[in-house]
Amino acid sequence: MVMLRYRSRSKIRNKLRTPGGKLVLHHRSRKSGNHRCGNCRSILAGVSHKNILSYKRPSRMHGGSLCTQCVKAIIINMVEGMI
Repeated sequence: MVMLRYRSRSKIRNKLRTPGGKLVLHHRSRKSGNHRCGNCRSILAGVSHKNILSYKRPSRMHGGSLCTQCVKAIIINMVEGMI
């Protein structure tokens, strides 16, 4: 029986033949997609699709979670609310 963590259908299965002549299954995770905006679901610019925290992210407000258009709309709504 395969280990519990490999029984998920989200894993990609590769059939490989070993040097000894056996046919074995290798399980690997799927490739992660691009990061997307939390509001409009557009692809974020300046954010790597790799989940590596040492990579630089945009240093502005909501950088790495919202796109520039959504942040701009939030700021405009905040300013209009203050006036």
